[in-house]
Amino acid sequence: MSLEEALLADLEGLSDYDEPSPGGSDDEREAEAPTHNAMDADGSPDETTHEQQPRTRLSGSVHAVAKLTRSGNYKRVLDEIRAALTRSAALEAAPSTSLDPRQAMAHRFSADGEEELVASANNLVTDIDDETVLVYQYIRDQYHPIFPDLETLVTHPLDYIKTVQAIVGVEDITTVNLKAILPSSVAMVVTVTATTIKRVRPSEAELARIREACDMAAELQASRSLITGYIESRLNIIAPNLSAVIGTATAAQILSVTGGLAGLCRMPACNLLVLGSKQHRQTGLSRLPSQNRQGFIYNSPSVMTLPPDLRTKAVRMFSAKCVLAARVDLTNRTKDGAMGRSMRDEIDGKLKVLREPPQSKKVKALPAPREAPRKRRGGRRARKAKESKAMTELRKQQNRLAFGEAEEEADYIGEEIVGLGMAGSNSRNARVIAADERVKVNLPKKYRHISGIATAAHPSSGLATSGLTTSLAFTQNQGLELQNPDAAKAPSAAQTLADKYFSSSRIPRS
Repeated sequence: MSLEEALLADLEGLSDYDEPSPGGSDDEREAEAPTHNAMDADGSPDETTHEQQPRTRLSGSVHAVAKLTRSGNYKRVLDEIRAALTRSAALEAAPSTSLDPRQAMAHRFSADGEEELVASANNLVTDIDDETVLVYQYIRDQYHPIFPDLETLVTHPLDYIKTVQAIVGVEDITTVNLKAILPSSVAMVVTVTATTIKRVRPSEAELARIREACDMAAELQASRSLITGYIESRLNIIAPNLSAVIGTATAAQILSVTGGLAGLCRMPACNLLVLGSKQHRQTGLSRLPSQNRQGFIYNSPSVMTLPPDLRTKAVRMFSAKCVLAARVDLTNRTKDGAMGRSMRDEIDGKLKVLREPPQSKKVKALPAPREAPRKRRGGRRARKAKESKAMTELRKQQNRLAFGEAEEEADYIGEEIVGLGMAGSNSRNARVIAADERVKVNLPKKYRHISGIATAAHPSSGLATSGLTTSLAFTQNQGLELQNPDAAKAPSAAQTLADKYFSSSRIPRS
């Protein structure tokens, strides 16, 4: 396959608006890449982009595919950036003038004509990202016959390039410290897989091409870091409000990936929240070392200083305010960053409220006791309840002892002997239940004479009659005969006559 066919195969996945313009310069056509803004965290390509590219097996050098490092625009922009950084360092070392530091920086920025340089540097960052994708595809195609399972274990492009650069040409991979490049779980899986499979030994020419491609990827990342640092130093003039919200370092990373303020303004806050995150495939091990949704904003100093339980909420707040601040900077409404500082103060106020400890539970004082006596409920039910639990008269008599008299005893249970106290000597009287005078019904006065007449007419009531009295009697003559039980109580005729005769005498009767 020729070089032209390989490039055409790489450009098949482009959309209509991403196709290179035929009227551009040679340097711009050389810098075009099959993807646009496909970079991820730390300037690394997105994983979902390179997997869709066709696999090509090239026998030539990496410069036949990636030509950005040899283009004139690439070298010119880097030289101008180095010169601008040198001038800035010299001006900072010079004695300070009467101008405000920010005004002095703005004067240098406009006087030196660096506004166009910042725009060119921002565009070059996008070209470097696309070129890194091409280099990654070249290394992946060259190293696939040697270690085919590596691209499924290490899915991040920059991590893949660093891993290949560390293990290429090494017979025993266990001697390589992969934990400095990969998470510990992924490094262990790569080491175990490399020792169990049979790898193809590459030729010296193939090893040289792979090492050359790895060196080019490292050079591209170094150039990208230089450009990002330059943009960060000039970001207080380019995007003062965005810098006030999230900081210059994080703002430079965001702008380098989104393609400037215009690209950031078109991006919704939900996409900015995960911009720069690394996605790792599941290897069956713990996913704690992975940072699936931790992007530029999450790793910024403004968020990392917060407690872990508040970082997710803080990232959402910063993402929304960053998009608003970028739109303000694009319109040049407030060049002093006042609106960005007000947004940052609003975020800090909300985070301060979230960091406050919860309010402690108030201790409620006990109510004052009542001085008046409490009203107790009485009545028939209350009296019945007291009577059911009260001590009986028999028990009270048992607890008493007569002075100078012996106490009667009785067997209680088995061989136990219980004293009876006064209950043994006067048991008949002790069993009588005294009437409660409080509940005794008194007869009205107008009915008392009726009660007296009834008492005189009936001197004896049925309660005084013995229960053993009967009207049947056994005699010698008749046997069983009826007899009046009141006849014995009636006085005899002699007694009646004596009562009449001696009724008025004062002589006592014998």
